[in-house]
Amino acid sequence: TAGITLSQDRNQSSGFGGQEQTASGALSEALGQQLGQVTAQLIEKNINRAPTLEVRPGYRLNVIVTKDLTFGNAYNSFDYQGG
Repeated sequence: TAGITLSQDRNQSSGFGGQEQTASGALSEALGQQLGQVTAQLIEKNINRAPTLEVRPGYRLNVIVTKDLTFGNAYNSFDYQGG
């Protein structure tokens, strides 16, 4: 990704005109790449997750649906009176 590429300073000079990579530079590059890969995996895993609502037990609510619902078993009405 662009952020990972920008975090890596590939233009470090060794003072002799070469492109010698130091141990700290190699470690920094590897760490940046690893963090970028982990972040990309987490985003990809969670990007399509539907929102989850948690409602306390017994709370009355209305649900509006935009598609047909199919119930596998016969529907039994719930006794909201509790008695």
